Amino acid sequence: MHISKLQVFNCIYLVLFALLMIPLMQNEPFLVAFGFYHENYFILLFIYVHLYLYTVDIPMRILLHKMSRYFELEADTYSVKVGYGKA
Repeated sequence: MHISKLQVFNCIYLVLFALLMIPLMQNEPFLVAFGFYHENYFILLFIYVHLYLYTVDIPMRILLHKMSRYFELEADTYSVKVGYGKA
């Protein structure tokens, strides 16, 4: 169930970030702050991706890696418990 748990966490995380970004991307003063005076979907996507990658994504990836390592340790412990490894 570890993979399912990580997938659900990842999906919830992406949906929440998208829901937070929608009002921001429809805000004209937000675009003007970046020097864009008309709506361009390519520019919006570019800003969205950069905001995502350089703000929220870094701590979330750290958390996801920590969860992944914990699940890996849990799986290794279980394999030793059922006799497929050495303690």
